[in-house]
Amino acid sequence: MSIRVMISQSVIHFHGTISLQDPPGTSEFTKPTVLRGLIGPCLLFVFVITLYAPSTRNDFVFDDHILIVTQPKPYSAMDFLDSFSEPMDDTLPYYRPIAKLTMLVQKRLHDNNPQPYHWFNVILIGIISLQVSAFLRLPAIGVHEGPALLAAALFATHPTVSSCVYPICSGRETMLGAGAILAGIYAFGRSGPGWYLLGLVWLIVALGCKELGIILPFLWIFSDVLGLSANRPSRPSQWVYRYTPVVIITTGYLVIRSEVLSSADTTQLVLFERPMGLLISWMYLAQTLFAPFLELHYEPRFAIWFSPWRLMVWPLCIIALVIGTFRIWLRT
Repeated sequence: MSIRVMISQSVIHFHGTISLQDPPGTSEFTKPTVLRGLIGPCLLFVFVITLYAPSTRNDFVFDDHILIVTQPKPYSAMDFLDSFSEPMDDTLPYYRPIAKLTMLVQKRLHDNNPQPYHWFNVILIGIISLQVSAFLRLPAIGVHEGPALLAAALFATHPTVSSCVYPICSGRETMLGAGAILAGIYAFGRSGPGWYLLGLVWLIVALGCKELGIILPFLWIFSDVLGLSANRPSRPSQWVYRYTPVVIITTGYLVIRSEVLSSADTTQLVLFERPMGLLISWMYLAQTLFAPFLELHYEPRFAIWFSPWRLMVWPLCIIALVIGTFRIWLRT
């Protein structure tokens, strides 16, 4: 090999374009680049964990005594599998088998030591914060890394979120369901049959954690209509093919839930008995989301949470969200 060729190879290699000694198929993404991409999520996770770590010193509260302290310690496999065939408790007629299963596992491992239960919730909210950031980074949403991480951090500090972290049982049910919903939305936002199947799995998990999982199919439809999902149906037959498994899973869940809770008589239609109840619920939701108070109250009465000026804030926030959603829809 001539000296001229050797010098040329050295210059090319020095400038980082491509070296004749590089193996075929070498990726342009190096290890330092991957590590730099993990810095932001790691900082977010550490921030959230540090924020809620003091809660691990708390004791059991509210429903924790019913679902953990007074529960017998499980030993056999049937003790765990019974979660899928019975309500949460005789006094709490809900069907949330996966959430209950996590508490049974911890009951077996930690008995009535509250600290590990609280640590589970703290780590869970850290994971959910990462999910929020990943969701905002989806190509269809298009939020850059910095704003996505900031939004996830603000989400984690919302007083409503803290109300889910501190109580072990009632908060865990909500967080597990919310995490499964976020994972399901993320899966439907990606392309490929593998992601679609994963989305169906997360639907099953969300329904098994809490009843709020029932909103996931509606969020999928909403994202398909707005063009935010990767495999948006374009023909009626594609809509049928895409959502038939969703209908089957959701219907199966409702049938099983109805069978398990048949003796509990939990279904009551109180709309006509208390017609203002629905309006008050929406007012509480709007105020809590967009203008919450810092004090924590468990199931607060109307006189505690109602605030006229806070209620005036949420229409402006809704308008801003609608405008932002419409702009995203126009881009697609």
